[in-house]
Amino acid sequence: MLLTRLYELSQRKDIKHKLPPEMYGNVKPRWFIEIDGEGKLLKPGFLDLGKDALARRMPDIVRSSGVKPKLLVDNGEYVLGVSSEGGDQKKIANRHLQFKALVQECADVTQEASVQAIAAFLESWNPDVDCSKIPDSFSPADVVTFQVHLPESGTIIPADADADLEKVQKFWADKTANPDSPTLTCLVTGEERKVEERLPVKIKRIPNGQTAGTSLVSANAPPFTSYGLANSLTSPISRKAAEGFGKALNYLIGNEDTHFYLHSTVYVFWTRKPTIHSLIKSVKQDRPAKVRKIFKAACEGRRKKKLRANDLYALGLTASGGRAVVRDWISITLEDAMQNLVCWWDAQEIVNEFGVYNENRYLRIKALAESLYRDPNKDAVDRFSVQLLHVAFQGGTLPLEILAQIVRRNRAEQQVTYRRAALLKLVLSTHRKYRTAMAKMQCLNPEPDFEDIDDNTAYHCGRLLAQLERIQETALGRDVYKTLIDRYYGAASTTPGKVFGPLVKDAQAHLGKLRKSEKQRGAYEALQQKLEEIFCQIPAQSDTWPNNLTMQQQSIFSLGYYHQRAQNRKDALDAKAKRQKKAEASGAEIEA
Repeated sequence: MLLTRLYELSQRKDIKHKLPPEMYGNVKPRWFIEIDGEGKLLKPGFLDLGKDALARRMPDIVRSSGVKPKLLVDNGEYVLGVSSEGGDQKKIANRHLQFKALVQECADVTQEASVQAIAAFLESWNPDVDCSKIPDSFSPADVVTFQVHLPESGTIIPADADADLEKVQKFWADKTANPDSPTLTCLVTGEERKVEERLPVKIKRIPNGQTAGTSLVSANAPPFTSYGLANSLTSPISRKAAEGFGKALNYLIGNEDTHFYLHSTVYVFWTRKPTIHSLIKSVKQDRPAKVRKIFKAACEGRRKKKLRANDLYALGLTASGGRAVVRDWISITLEDAMQNLVCWWDAQEIVNEFGVYNENRYLRIKALAESLYRDPNKDAVDRFSVQLLHVAFQGGTLPLEILAQIVRRNRAEQQVTYRRAALLKLVLSTHRKYRTAMAKMQCLNPEPDFEDIDDNTAYHCGRLLAQLERIQETALGRDVYKTLIDRYYGAASTTPGKVFGPLVKDAQAHLGKLRKSEKQRGAYEALQQKLEEIFCQIPAQSDTWPNNLTMQQQSIFSLGYYHQRAQNRKDALDAKAKRQKKAEASGAEIEA
């Protein structure tokens, strides 16, 4: 399915002209050999393009072993017959002779003046004598091609597809075709065609892959063979189809607007039809609020039918040695993808650590996944990040395994961060049981709408722990060696019935201290009132509190703790601002 979709992309009119011709690839030449129309070397002779030279569409072929010259462009060993110190002179001489023979054959068949000039240069070139003409900075491993200065047509680079030498391109396509290839049904196009034993295009820039590229389809060991077919014949694919999906995939990975890297996975995105909407911006750019507004308007506006008639495809790849590994595959209508992304952003809306709600703040998938680990650089983050991205675009339910990881991190760090709180709410929102309740949990909710009464109790138990923490902090200050949270967060989130009795008893002692202080009488009343409000939502006796919370209830406990703690901070900041404003007003009256 995905190979067919990639092949269809390669045949799209707006993409086809951007892809290299048959058996051409993106090659970065380091040197131009400057010659005239008669094949004579011009001054300075060798033009250094530098290490950062632009890639050009030139003849290319997968070369794993043996001698296989590339037409008009190759490394210094093939083109000039020069070798590095200690190189095998016989092998290099053979490579140079075959490269020269290939160019001469092309010149004879095509009768192109520029190719004839290159053939004349190679005929007169003697590696043993003319090596002195080569610059000292030249390396035999450098890629070399020719720039021919013709008196009539001007300067031309025959190897470059932009030169539009159709005869040269046809010669190379015919030359690289294997006449002995079997005729089978192509799995990509469904047509009876000659199929390739080894696919002609490798996929480059995949994380963990080889520099030369990775294979999308291959079988190099007996256990992988089928019905006596080895290598790529186990999945018969014609060269046209293999080149099509291979070059299309390389184009997507090479284009900034169609790919991004998510840890060690590269994702590529494309649509069945051209579209003005770029969904990848929602992932790569930190402007989700703006993109969300555009998507929501598009799904509700006149373009709704066009979006429904178009499809979005996304492919996630990593590599294992010389093979590409498909980590994710998404196929969905463009309209559904946009609606899923809008729901995704809505589901992660939550107040920050200080109780302030910012509708323009959304978290990237990478940030959400990394919040699950102590050190994301050392831990395997990819598994969760792929799951998050898949649900963001495709919709569906996030696994409860993510919820368990959130609970473990909260317990290990004894805190609930903004990222994990947003992710916690997001995961629960994807489950039908919690969807309705989570729609009203952007901030503190004194009366949550959970279906299960035990879930409500878990939420308020989390609120209670945050309030007890606030009471301790007010009574003893912040310079406590080990706070209530340091000692009891893990136990309170798993077995609240065993710890809340002693904790409430200690809190009463703290409240008594505050009540006896004239300066803190107001704080006492506020804290006592909030504590009573929470107690009204849960049983008052310790033996009726839940002895054990399930993993889902532990996550709801964390959410209640986060909400109440954020609200307490907001109330404190608001009270401080109110006092300052009152003090400033009093000072102004005295001055008057």
